[in-house]
Amino acid sequence: MGCNFCFRDVQKRFPKVVKLDGTDVPRAITFNVEEEIALPKSQGSFLCTPAAADVIKPFLQQYYQLYDSESRAPLLDAYHENAQFSLSCTLYNGQNTGMSPYAEDNRNLMVVHNSEKRKRMLRRGKANIIAYLTTLPRTEHDPTSLVVDCSIFTPTIMMMSVSGVFREVGTKKPLRSFQRSFVIVPVGAGFCIINELLHISPATSDQVKGAFKAPQLPAPVVPPAVVAPVAVAGVSPVVPVVNVATQQQMVSTLAMQSGMNLQFSEKCLSENNWDFDRAVFIFSELQKQGKIPPEAFIK
Repeated sequence: MGCNFCFRDVQKRFPKVVKLDGTDVPRAITFNVEEEIALPKSQGSFLCTPAAADVIKPFLQQYYQLYDSESRAPLLDAYHENAQFSLSCTLYNGQNTGMSPYAEDNRNLMVVHNSEKRKRMLRRGKANIIAYLTTLPRTEHDPTSLVVDCSIFTPTIMMMSVSGVFREVGTKKPLRSFQRSFVIVPVGAGFCIINELLHISPATSDQVKGAFKAPQLPAPVVPPAVVAPVAVAGVSPVVPVVNVATQQQMVSTLAMQSGMNLQFSEKCLSENNWDFDRAVFIFSELQKQGKIPPEAFIK
């Protein structure tokens, strides 16, 4: 084994050598590739079709506005009557401490071997799902951390996963990383979640460093009249009225945070109806995809 490694080291410097100290050198194993193949560039979110963005973006925006609000009860209309929900989590060094209360309902199939217990831990029906979600700690998700992967988008079904980081409001617990897998189906004129898997784990050191760097503005108030349409595609979210002074402050803040000039920062906010969190999210996604023009950063 050691000699083989010696041969390889020599062959790297002298590819045509056939004998070394009187011993035949094994032929080097090579691949017949004439030129290097460029690997695809990594990207943030992935949508199997651009049309999915028109449904996914407003759906997730309204969903997380309600999920992070004081009451999750209005999310009842976001779930199908026969929806199913399960939660799993990654523990700290195999211990439940630090992941409470999620560890109590951890349905990880590698941990829960009893089939009857698995059935009991599976939430069925939208009323049961919302009743359980309301027992979880109140949260605040970082919109700039969200990554969306949509693998299926058809008139009859949509499948996507959303990952990112969140923190628990009013506690000093460490940041959490999450991934939610949704199966969404059309119901009437809109869409509802029929299956969801939520996985929660400790945030990595890199996630902690980059989380919640954008300035947090007060969450927009969601009037009761727009609570139900969270499950309806094509319903535009209510656009908050923002006065000129606040607009100027938002432009300056976005310019400082993103590095863009004031003109492009104003354009980004204006095209996103002066929703700061959404503007930051869109900027982050476009930056990951390299779609922001260089002139946006010329001061």
